[in-house]
This record gives sequence, structure tokens and C-alpha cells, in this order.
Amino acid sequence: MSTFDEAVCGIFDDSGLGDILDSMVPRKRNLISDDVRAKAGELRRLVGQVSRERPEDIIRDPMMEKIRLVASELLALLDRD
Repeated sequence: MSTFDEAVCGIFDDSGLGDILDSMVPRKRNLISDDVRAKAGELRRLVGQVSRERPEDIIRDPMMEKIRLVASELLALLDRD
């Protein structure tokens, strides 16, 4: 990944996770657990709060510490499921 936006797209777009989170189709919604859905939703909200105005400042954004923590928690949930 070379940019923050590419990393976010990899998580939510390329993987299909964003489509699953947004889906109202029960068969699709049931592809992930409620725990994964909640944690992925939390991560999505957090990354949406990061300013993209100055890409060079993203890594120093105070929100990044929380994003890394939630992303690691999501990964642990995905590994468990």
C-alpha cells in the first residue's frame, strides 16, 4: 500500500467488506459475525474522520493510534471467525 486511501480501499472495497456492511440482503449480511460487523463499522467511522488534505500528515494524525488498535482488533476477530 502506498497511500492511506489505498489501504482503506483494500480493506473495504477490494475485500468486499464494505459491500457486506452496506448490504440489506440477509444472505450477504450473514457472511460476517455481528462482532466483525460492529468492529468494521467502528473502523470505517474512524478512517472517515482522518483529514486527507495533507497526506504527509496522516501518519501523525492523533486518530491513527486508535485506527491501528481497532484494525488489529478487527483482524483478530476475522482470524477467529
